[in-house]
Amino acid sequence: RVREEIKDAANAAQREAREASTKKAAAAATAPVLPAAEQRKHDAAQRQLLAEKAKPLKKELGEVEHRMAQLQLQKSEQEKRLTTPLPAVEIAQAGKLLKTVQQELESLETRWLDLSTQVDAVAV
Repeated sequence: RVREEIKDAANAAQREAREASTKKAAAAATAPVLPAAEQRKHDAAQRQLLAEKAKPLKKELGEVEHRMAQLQLQKSEQEKRLTTPLPAVEIAQAGKLLKTVQQELESLETRWLDLSTQVDAVAV
């Protein structure tokens, strides 16, 4: 189910990127020709705008990646713990924690994919 959502999100991202590229090409075709110095200023302003749009997305992407790394570590610790002989109560607790960690990881992976798609769309 998660893989299907990831594939759907990736396909949607590709469509958005194609649409953005088509719009950009159409805008470029109708844009007036500027002198070289003005064109450089215009291009720099456009790059600055894109960087400003991408900055909060990249920040959140970094935070998501950091949290995913923490959860991966926690997941491996719980899996290792479950390989040792434990009382039934501790096994149940570790299993619940592992399930919670896996669910949060899946959620963060979906968010990561969404953010990556948004950053790519802004960069196009």
